[in-house]
Amino acid sequence: MIDVTVFQEDNPLVQNLLVKHHQLAAKEAQKYRGRLLGSDRNALRQVYVATVGESAIGSLVLRVDSASEWVIEMIHVVEVARGIGVGNKLMHRVLEDARAEGATRLTGAALPGDRSTKNLYERFGLIAETIVVSKDLTT
Repeated sequence: MIDVTVFQEDNPLVQNLLVKHHQLAAKEAQKYRGRLLGSDRNALRQVYVATVGESAIGSLVLRVDSASEWVIEMIHVVEVARGIGVGNKLMHRVLEDARAEGATRLTGAALPGDRSTKNLYERFGLIAETIVVSKDLTT
């Protein structure tokens, strides 16, 4: 059974997990066009961790910009645990918490070519609103 627990970002139990999952997500993002977006380091963050037994198999970092605006900064499921509903569990919990707290908007980003993240968001009613374009001017 997949369980989802919410922690504050500074919780020592999740700090190493977040570093590991962020590194895995950044490495995986290299196969897609684009780049991971930066974040507001002063905003309140909550970390949703999906586990099976003692194994952390997924994480979602949520930034609370205001009581009404919540932003998914990162969602990552370890490769061996994909396709079993981990992302769905994380999204269900975030949406449940957002509604309970009175949030009116949930935003997330998927890199071009990352169909699985895009499809996950769309299953939960998040739709593309803006396409961000950029060019590296150093090359």
